[in-house]
Amino acid sequence: MRVIEDFGEFAGIEEAVAVAVFTRKTCAHCRMLEKELEAIDEAGSGIRLGKVEVETEDDLVGRFHIMSVPAILFLQRGELKEKLIGEYPKEIILDTARRVRN
Repeated sequence: MRVIEDFGEFAGIEEAVAVAVFTRKTCAHCRMLEKELEAIDEAGSGIRLGKVEVETEDDLVGRFHIMSVPAILFLQRGELKEKLIGEYPKEIILDTARRVRN
């Protein structure tokens, strides 16, 4: 999963759901969640996935009120639609993305 370089471009204005995961390098739950997200990415789900390192992105952490990691944000057309806090299985992440898309 790639680190998001340009959040505005990543979240974009397209119909596709963008999933941004806020992580910390020292977070064990974040590393476990990353395995689930890699499985989603490999399956070709049509969801844009990216991660944000909280240590280097203070502006985004403040903008989205990130208090705990991992935090999973579901965005569509640049707008936050859903937020999950914690480690979740890929089925929950995919279900949430489908709900946001519809």
